[in-house]
Amino acid sequence: MYDLDRASVFVLGRVHGLTRQQLGAAVTRAGAKLQSRLKKRVTLVAVGSGTAYALLTGSRMIHVLERMPDHAAPISELSLQRSLGLAP
Repeated sequence: MYDLDRASVFVLGRVHGLTRQQLGAAVTRAGAKLQSRLKKRVTLVAVGSGTAYALLTGSRMIHVLERMPDHAAPISELSLQRSLGLAP
């Protein structure tokens, strides 16, 4: 699990079972901020499980990860859900 206090989170793709509004509320409750764009201040980049397959098969979305700030940590959708207390 990741400590989301004061984190800046960008989600590449979708988080299964959550609308963007629900995700934003969960991230805010955890003390973090959900970013709509991949900015320099982003500290965590969560990759949705549906997007992971696209990335591995040569999707153009790989360019988004190439622009990820050096200090940002890539995490899985499941790791994000666990950090938010939404998955065991």
